[in-house]
Amino acid sequence: MRFAFNTTAENPDFAISYDQLIDNLREQAILCDQGGFDSFWLAEHHFGANGRDNLPNPFMVATDLGARTTRIKMGTAVVVLPLWHPLRAAENIALLDQMLKGRLEIGFGRASQPHEVVTFNPEADPRVPEASRAAFTEGLKIVKTALTDEFFSYSGRYYELPAKGVSWSSREGFEDDPRWIKDGEVHKLCLVPKPYQKPHPPLWMAISTEGSAEVAASLDLKPVAWRQTARKLREWIAKYQQARNKGGDPCPEPGKDWGVVRQVFVASSMEEARKIYEPIITTMMRYRAADPWRAIQAFMNPGEEPTSEMSLNWDFLLNRCLIAGSPDNVVEQIQELEEITGFGTLAASIPHEGLAQDQTLRCIELLSERVIPAFKKTETKTAATG
Repeated sequence: MRFAFNTTAENPDFAISYDQLIDNLREQAILCDQGGFDSFWLAEHHFGANGRDNLPNPFMVATDLGARTTRIKMGTAVVVLPLWHPLRAAENIALLDQMLKGRLEIGFGRASQPHEVVTFNPEADPRVPEASRAAFTEGLKIVKTALTDEFFSYSGRYYELPAKGVSWSSREGFEDDPRWIKDGEVHKLCLVPKPYQKPHPPLWMAISTEGSAEVAASLDLKPVAWRQTARKLREWIAKYQQARNKGGDPCPEPGKDWGVVRQVFVASSMEEARKIYEPIITTMMRYRAADPWRAIQAFMNPGEEPTSEMSLNWDFLLNRCLIAGSPDNVVEQIQELEEITGFGTLAASIPHEGLAQDQTLRCIELLSERVIPAFKKTETKTAATG
């Protein structure tokens, strides 16, 4: 199993300065690098006037953190692709992959907050799902093409690449290159550089519905899910496998492709974990759930219906989207999630609602010392006996 650290760099009400927030991220990344985490994932958000969404450019932050680490992969969970010109996104991916010598993986998403998306790209309004999906799909196709094809062109609903009628004036002594120049006009483009990893870094997609799981399969992207329970994920993974099989890929262990985001907090005991993390996780969840009933619906098991007694509290969230307690408690909860789903990557989302840096670092240390080794040891034994 792989372990990722996932952060949106929350800083409610700007309790600390932004430069301190960046310093905290650096300290977290270095500790994760030293402690056996496989990846450090950054989420893109914009216009976080209340301090809860603070990373407008994950590529830039990943560059800084990557330069301070030696082993861990930098990742995005996610880059909101409709907010980027796909060629600028592709250039950032390829250049960062070269700078990190392959320590990069990229997650894409469509985003759900209209004020973030429409400000940059009105045609990708998430309130109009068909248009949002179309913009995402076309952007993704261009990114993949640019990363993999030496010379390329594209004509679609949103983009014409290269633009028609763009001439190339050869400098004296240089001949036109027919691979991309024809009759003095640019007819193909070439992304420089190409990625360090071939054909490109691992690509993920944030999903929130069963249909999105099937879309991820059709687009050859690894799914990343957040709120869904283990039993709900098992159903979605089966749909993902069916879609992969339909596309000609046997995919015998579909769960291995999946990343599952969970709020994670490790302390010396369950009691201590609850005392520290309960006010943090419940406040964060209620903020993220503008519509409480819709939010509760997202956490239902197959066949389960919300009741008036349900609320987004500790007892409800534990073992639905929350993993918490002592190291032994946390190992057991992850093992149960793995047994039900067969998932391959746990994305531990830890720092929320102003959780103190020393508590965040202590949680990382306990995961590194007491949780991650339990799974790496199991994998080593399995490989040896196999």
